[in-house]
Amino acid sequence: MLFSLSNVLHDTKLSLVIDGAVIDTVKSTTFLGVKIDNKLTFAEHLTQTCNKVSKSIGIIYKTSKIVNTATSIMLYDSLVLPYLT
Repeated sequence: MLFSLSNVLHDTKLSLVIDGAVIDTVKSTTFLGVKIDNKLTFAEHLTQTCNKVSKSIGIIYKTSKIVNTATSIMLYDSLVLPYLT
């Protein structure tokens, strides 16, 4: 991945070869569980995290009418909190 803050390098096609293996150019990659793009922003990671948290909150909302508060808190602690920490 080539990091750049300007659009100048995005239009150029660069080829990197290490020990005869061609290294592909990608727009984003996952490194230590965090998605980063070639502009060093976390927009894709934040979108992915928001989608997961939103689904979990939907599950908690749908079950809130049939379970007690302690169970809802336990669901929050197990479904939402790990994504936020």
